Amino acid sequence: MRFGTPTLLLLIASAVVTASAGDTLRLRPMTVSAKAAERVQRGIWTGVGVEVSTADLRILVADRPSFVRADMPIPGVGLVEVTFRRHDVFIPGLLAVRMTSKGPRMIDPSRFVASYIGTSPDGRDISMVTTSDIMLVDITGDKSYVIEPDWCGQHTLAPAKPGSARCETNSEDVSPTIRELVRHTKPEDDVQSMDTLMMTVAIEGDYDLVRWAKMNTSSALAYIARVINVTSRIYERDFSVRLSIAATRLWEKPDDPYPSNASVFQLIDTFVSTYETTMTDVPRHLGLFITARGGRGGIAKSIGGVCESGVNYCATDIVGDIDDDPWDGEYAWDAALVSHEIAHVCGAIHTQSCYWPSGPLDSCVQSESGSCVTYEATRPRLGTIMSYCHQTRANGGGVRMEFHPENRRVLRAFLESAPCVGARPQTTAGKIVGIVTEASTDAPVVGMELRVEAFESELYMGTPAPTGVTTVVTDAEGRYQFEGIGTGLYRVVLPETHAILPFDLVSRDRQSVTLMITGPVTTLHLSVLPAQQVAFKIDNEQQIDSGVGTTIIVVGETVEDFITSTDVASQTADARTSTYRILPVGTYTAIPVAEGRVFTPQKFRFTVGGKTTSEIRFAVQKASTETTAPVLAVTLREDLTGKRTLAEGVPVALDSGKVAAPMLQSVTDAGGVVVFDTINTEGTYRLRCYTDTMLWVPGSATSRSVYFGWVWPSTFLQRERRIPYAALPYTYANQSTLSWSEISGTILASGSSATDAKLVDVTLPFPFRFNGGATSRMRICPGGYVLLGDDVFRTQWNILSTYARTTFIAAPFSTSLIGDTMTSPPGNVSWTVLGTEPHRTVVVQWKNMTYREYQWFNGQYVQRGRLTFQLHIEEATSNIRFVYGPMESVDPGVSAQVGIRGNDMIDAYGLSNVDASWDVPRLAGIPIDGTVSTMVVSPNRTVSEGKTYLWIAPDIKTSTDVEEPTTEPLAVSPLPATTHAHVRGLHNGEKVQVRDVTGRVLIVQDVYGNGAELDVTGLPSGLYTIDVLSSSGHRSTRMYILR
Repeated sequence: MRFGTPTLLLLIASAVVTASAGDTLRLRPMTVSAKAAERVQRGIWTGVGVEVSTADLRILVADRPSFVRADMPIPGVGLVEVTFRRHDVFIPGLLAVRMTSKGPRMIDPSRFVASYIGTSPDGRDISMVTTSDIMLVDITGDKSYVIEPDWCGQHTLAPAKPGSARCETNSEDVSPTIRELVRHTKPEDDVQSMDTLMMTVAIEGDYDLVRWAKMNTSSALAYIARVINVTSRIYERDFSVRLSIAATRLWEKPDDPYPSNASVFQLIDTFVSTYETTMTDVPRHLGLFITARGGRGGIAKSIGGVCESGVNYCATDIVGDIDDDPWDGEYAWDAALVSHEIAHVCGAIHTQSCYWPSGPLDSCVQSESGSCVTYEATRPRLGTIMSYCHQTRANGGGVRMEFHPENRRVLRAFLESAPCVGARPQTTAGKIVGIVTEASTDAPVVGMELRVEAFESELYMGTPAPTGVTTVVTDAEGRYQFEGIGTGLYRVVLPETHAILPFDLVSRDRQSVTLMITGPVTTLHLSVLPAQQVAFKIDNEQQIDSGVGTTIIVVGETVEDFITSTDVASQTADARTSTYRILPVGTYTAIPVAEGRVFTPQKFRFTVGGKTTSEIRFAVQKASTETTAPVLAVTLREDLTGKRTLAEGVPVALDSGKVAAPMLQSVTDAGGVVVFDTINTEGTYRLRCYTDTMLWVPGSATSRSVYFGWVWPSTFLQRERRIPYAALPYTYANQSTLSWSEISGTILASGSSATDAKLVDVTLPFPFRFNGGATSRMRICPGGYVLLGDDVFRTQWNILSTYARTTFIAAPFSTSLIGDTMTSPPGNVSWTVLGTEPHRTVVVQWKNMTYREYQWFNGQYVQRGRLTFQLHIEEATSNIRFVYGPMESVDPGVSAQVGIRGNDMIDAYGLSNVDASWDVPRLAGIPIDGTVSTMVVSPNRTVSEGKTYLWIAPDIKTSTDVEEPTTEPLAVSPLPATTHAHVRGLHNGEKVQVRDVTGRVLIVQDVYGNGAELDVTGLPSGLYTIDVLSSSGHRSTRMYILR
C-alpha cells in the first residue's frame, strides 16, 4: 500500500511525565568488581557481572528524560561515562495490539520501554533499551558486546553472537531504477550531510515470537524496540534515515494466520496477504514480520518497493529460541538481519552482486547475478550488512554493523527520490466523530467536554493545528464531532472526571487518546468510567536529605488486575511533596516505598469517589539504617471462569532465600496485600506464598526472589481447582521388559523442525475417556509428551509442572528434544493406529531424538544422546503405556519429566530415579514449590529396550497383551477420607507410607494381609500420596481428606 491511505490508529497518552528538553538523568554508577574492571580494560569480557539500579530504570522509563548519563563498562577502554540521548522508536502514546484468545487488547509500549543511543569514547555506537527492571545495551563495532540479564537475572557483559542464517530475497528482482543508481553512484556523494528522512515501520509478531518471549508482552516489545533502535541508529549514521514504529501487532494466541509448519520464506506471502486485507488502515512505509522459528534468516518481498502496495514488505526469523531466555545475546545477528531486509525494500542489493560497476564489493561467497566471483575464488573477510560474510565465521569471516559506502549512496539516492518518503499534505478538511459511553452500563455519557489538539513530539512533528472548534460537548446520545482536522497525529483530551479503558493507561493528570488521521472522517468511540483525581502527599516529620524519591504502589480491588505506581519527586528538608493521579472510582491500597525511609501508615486502603479530590497522606522519617526497604506481595485468585480478584487471608512468608525457615510471616489484607517493612537491602530473600490445595492450586511460582531496587510487588496467583481429578484415579504398575517394536506411521515432524517448541494437532480415531470427561483431540510435541483436550497451551520443558490449566497430559520423556539430523532418516515424530475396533491402540513414536542444550558461557547449542520411545493409548480401557526403545546417552546424561497429569500439578503423577534405576523408579506427585522430579538416562542409569510403564485407568478392565497385576488394583476408600482410610490391593510384608504435597513422610505402617487401615485423624484436610514399598517394586496412589 502507499503511505497515506485513509486510516485510523488508536493511541492513548502515556501515563508518565515527560521530562523537559533540557532534563538529564544521572544513573547511579554501574559497578563491577576491581578484578572485573581490570578485565574490561584489557578487553577480556568473561565473568563480568554488572550491577544496575532498577530503581533508576523505573524512573528512566517513567520520565523518559532527553538525556541520560551512565557509567558503561567498555571492553578495551574501561568503566567510562557515556551520555545518551533519547531515541524513541515507539511513538509515545501509540498503542500496540495484543491478539489474545479473548480478542484484541491494546497496550502502550512507551509505558514499558525507553530507548536511547550514545557513543563510546573510542567511537563505538551504543544502544540502550530499558524496561522498569532490565537494561539491554548493545555496543557495536568491529567487536560487538551486550549488557543484559543472564538466565538468573544478573546483568552481564558478554560478546554479541552472530547468526548463520540466510537471506532468500530474489537477487534478480531488481528494478531498472536500482540498476541505474548502482551504475551511477559516485564516491564523492556525502549522504551523512543530508537532512534526516523519517520512515515508519509496521511490525507484525506471530505467536512464535511471543512464545519465544515467554508469553511476556513487555519482553517482546522491549526486544522489538532493541532491534529497531540499533537498526535506526545504523541507518541514521550511514545515510541519514530514521526509523520509527508506526504500529505493532503481537499474536498471543496459537491460532494466528501463520502456519506453524511454514518457514519464514513461505510466511512472507501470508504476511503480505494478511496485511493487505486486514491492516489497510495502518499507515507505513513498509511492513516487517518477525517470527522466532530457529533463526533461519529473512526475505524481502521486493528490492526497492518501499512505495509500492503489495511489495513493501519483509520478513525475518530471529535467532532466539523459545527454550532460551529472551535476553540471550543474539542481538548482533537479529539487528543485522532486520537492517538487511529493510534495506532490500529500500533499494539495497547484496555486496556480492555482479551488478556493482566495479564488481562485487566483497568476495566472502560466490557472486550472484553473474559469475564474476566463483566459489573457488571466495575469501573470508569482515564484510558489511548486505554481505554474506557471516557464513564464513569458521574461517575468520564476519559482519560489521554498518553498510558499505556504495550501499549507503544507493540507499540515500533511492529514498530521496521515493515518492512516499517526503512531506505529507497539510490540508485540514477532516473530521473526528464518535460516541462516548459508560463502560459498566454502555449508557451514553451526556454533556462531557472534549478537547482536540495536534500531537507533537521529538519523533513525530508537522501535524497542522485544527482549524475548527477545539472544544465540544457530547449531546444527548453521547455523540461528538471535531472539524478542521488535517492529516497526522491528533490528541482528544478528556476532563479529569473520567478515565478511559484500559485502566493500565491511566494518566497522571488527564486522560487523552491520540489518533493517526489520514482520511476525511475518522470514528473514535470512547468507553469511560467515572474517575477522580487523587493527591498523594509525603510529609517530612524531620530533616530528610534530598535525593531519595518515593514510589507509591497502588493496588485496585474494583478493577481486575489493577496494579500501578506513581513516583513522588525527591524529598527536601521540611517540605511536603505530592503527586496527582487520575483513578477510576473504586477501592485501592496505596503503599509508599523508598530505601532508608519508614512511612506512617505502612499502607493505606482508600476509596475513590465523591465530589472532591481524594488526598492520601503519608508521614516519612529516616529508618534506623539507610540500607532498609519494604518488601511487598500481592495475591490474586482466579475462579473457573477466569475472573481474578484480590485474595484476603493468604499466608505469605519471607525467608533468607537459603533456608526455608521463615524470618517473617503474615497474611494478606482485604486488598490482597502484605508488606514486610524495613528489610535489610544488603541481604538476599525469598517470598513464599502458601496455597490451600483443597480449593486452590498455584497459578504462578509459589516463591519469588526479592530484588531490591525493583519496588514492584511480587504477585502470586492461585487458581480454583477443577474437580473431579483426571490423572489421580489412574494406578501405576511397573512392568517387566517386553519386546520392542518400531512403527511405520505418519511422520509429523522431522529433523531440525522436530523441536519441543512445536505442537502438532491430530484427531484420535476414538475418544480418550478419563475420569470426568472424554476428548478426541491430541496435540503431539516433539519434546516428548502429548496434550489431550482443548486447553489453550504453550509448550515448555517441564510439562508436568506447568502452572497452566490442562485437561490431560501423558509424558513418556518430556525435555528439550530435537530430531537428530546425523541419522538417516533424521530423527522424527510419527503416529499410527494398531488393531481393530473396539480394541485399537494409538501409538506415538519419538525416534532418534536428541537432547539439545544451550551453553550460555559460549553461546553454543550442544546435542547429546539418541532417544527412541513410544506412547500407547488403548481404546477399550484408556490405559496408557510408556514403552522405551534404544535410549543411548553420554555423560552427564539426559533428564526428563516422566508421568501423567490431569487438571493441574496436584492432579498428577511423576516418576523419579534419583535414588533408583529405571527398573524400580520412585512414584510421586508433582511438588507445587517449583522443584522438579525427573528420570535420568545416562551411562550409569540405562533403560532396557522394551521397558514399559503401565498406567491403569480406573474401573476399566485392562487388556491382556501386557502382564497385569494378579491381585486387585491399589485403591483407597472412602474418598474423601475423614478419620480413617482403608488401603486395598496390598500384599503381606509390604510397607505403606503417607506423604504430603511437599514430600514429607507423615505415616509409616507395615502390611499384614491384603489391606491396611490408616488412622488419619491427625492429618489436616488436603491431598496426600500413599506409597506401597516392597522388594519387588514401588506403587503409589492418592488420598484426599476433607472435613
